[in-house]
Amino acid sequence: MIATLELRFYDFAGASSARAPSSRIAIIAIDDQSIATIGPWPWPRNVHARLIDQLAAAKAKTIVYTASFFEPQLDRGLSFIRQIKQLSRPDDAKLAALIAQAEATLDSDGQLASSIKNAGNVVIPSIFRLGEPQDKPDAPLPAFALKSALDENTGFSVAAIKTRQPIESLGTAAAGVDHLNQVQDVDGAVRQEALLVNYYGKAVPSIALLAALKSLDLTAADLKLKVGESVQIGKLQIKTDGAARMLPQFYKAHGGKPAFAVDSFYDVFSGKIPASMYANKIVVIGATAAAMGTQFPMPGNPALSSAEVIANVISSILNQHFFVQPGWGAWATLGVFLLVAAYIVVALPRLSAGLAALITFLLLAALLGIEFSLLSGAALWFKLVFPAALLPIGYLALMTQRFLVAGQAKTVSNQNPAGANRMLGLALQGQGQLDMAFDRLKQVPLGDSIMDNLYSLGLEFERGRQFNQAHAVFEHMAAYKKDYKDLKLKLNRARNLSDTAVSFSTDSPPVGAVTLAGSAVENTTLGRYQIEKTLGKGAMGVVYLGHDPRIGRVVAIKTMALAKEFEGQGLVDARERFFREAETAGRLQHQNIVTIFDVGEEHDLAYIAMEFLKGKDLVDFCKSGRLLPIATVLSIVARVADALKLPD
Repeated sequence: MIATLELRFYDFAGASSARAPSSRIAIIAIDDQSIATIGPWPWPRNVHARLIDQLAAAKAKTIVYTASFFEPQLDRGLSFIRQIKQLSRPDDAKLAALIAQAEATLDSDGQLASSIKNAGNVVIPSIFRLGEPQDKPDAPLPAFALKSALDENTGFSVAAIKTRQPIESLGTAAAGVDHLNQVQDVDGAVRQEALLVNYYGKAVPSIALLAALKSLDLTAADLKLKVGESVQIGKLQIKTDGAARMLPQFYKAHGGKPAFAVDSFYDVFSGKIPASMYANKIVVIGATAAAMGTQFPMPGNPALSSAEVIANVISSILNQHFFVQPGWGAWATLGVFLLVAAYIVVALPRLSAGLAALITFLLLAALLGIEFSLLSGAALWFKLVFPAALLPIGYLALMTQRFLVAGQAKTVSNQNPAGANRMLGLALQGQGQLDMAFDRLKQVPLGDSIMDNLYSLGLEFERGRQFNQAHAVFEHMAAYKKDYKDLKLKLNRARNLSDTAVSFSTDSPPVGAVTLAGSAVENTTLGRYQIEKTLGKGAMGVVYLGHDPRIGRVVAIKTMALAKEFEGQGLVDARERFFREAETAGRLQHQNIVTIFDVGEEHDLAYIAMEFLKGKDLVDFCKSGRLLPIATVLSIVARVADALKLPD
């Protein structure tokens, strides 16, 4: 919880920065309007080719295309055209020209590859599955991906084990193919950018980092790594953590408008927005339509598309807008924590309640103010939320202790037997000594003030499956007010549950979950077995019908409350004998011997899970007039004898 609060405070403070995004970055969105007008996704790739041609003609600096091109897009007629081409006469120039024209028209992958190659500044994405590497990769990086990859075996990158790359014709034509992986925190938000992903010794830059490189007329060869500290491109140094992850600035919206201008793909494609607007700009093209892609929460924004995330990261790199966690920051945070702990332990108990509240509030405000100022002003992140949170927690704990001590002292000084019994009963209940607590609370005269305490005690007995004691508590309460809350229902439940639920000793916590529904017990568990009902009872134990939810097996569970029958060394000996006999029985395998599946102990309740066999009680056949036939008896005796026969 504290970690989540720290992240949320980082979001709030980081988004409060006055930093402005780069005006050199524009976003063209594959939005709902474009889908509705051009047609359902995926579009023919000549549509993408036409937009790239428009942007290239307008002299866009770098084109970042976030759409994935992992599979070829083949027109069904293209294969027939190519077959006709093979069968046509080489001297028929007109036919050859017509076939070539048809082939070029139908080959949308070829058109897109041609447009990407002619533009010369288009970068497209690959995707990696992050994780620790195995012995060897499923497949090496293709040659086009290696163009922007670096040799890196120091661990200064995020490890990856699998990859998906664009089709070869497009990857070869692109100015770069780099990863489009978003690093999400525990709460699902994106706060970091993995500048490098390491695929078996080859560090692949992120598509945002590559776009920044291309916009500066640099290549991957110009990347300089300062292991554990930073990534440098040209004169720009990007501070990172030990895995080359940066904390970019995510820019806040102004006046209801997003940080970066977002234009509709169709508006640019159709000429409604002239492509000349993107001259010398970094253009990020990606999906924002509701049915496409993933929206990521991030600081200052509840949900942004992948294209918008990339725009924020590129701007952060070019403008040097990122947050830094200095290496000595952890020591500084530890020092603040120790100072707060010393204040809580040494100084706080010596202060009056009012003065303690004032000083604690001022210290809390100071710590949060320091972290906020460093984040929003200096772009430094010192994690001070945890030590700050300890201040009100320590104050409330101290004040609660003072209140309890004062209340106990007042009770004793007034020499009020009823009040003393009530306080002692509540104290015993807090220690888990429920029977002793009930003995004390019973001595308090029944009235409205004691009913809540008794009701709470009854619920404690229920949670501990001590339904007889719960029934006694509720019955005691009914003597004063039968219609108190749901007392009648509680009485009925406790009465029924005391006959059906598994009993445990007073000091034992519940073994499984108990759900009260009407007058039945649902989902009572012993070990991993769900208890269905009682099959029989003996002098020292109970046999239950159970169910193993892992494999759906019905079992009979024989239990013995060892702690109720033995104590001291006798309990130790009885437990050893019980499990030894269960182990011996478990090794027996015979069609006429019940199979032992499992043995265990839950809070001094020992149990054996065994094969459940349907049958009838022999007592019914021991009465005059209902005796079994001699042949049946002899058959039973023979099978028992066969099971007891010693092996040769």
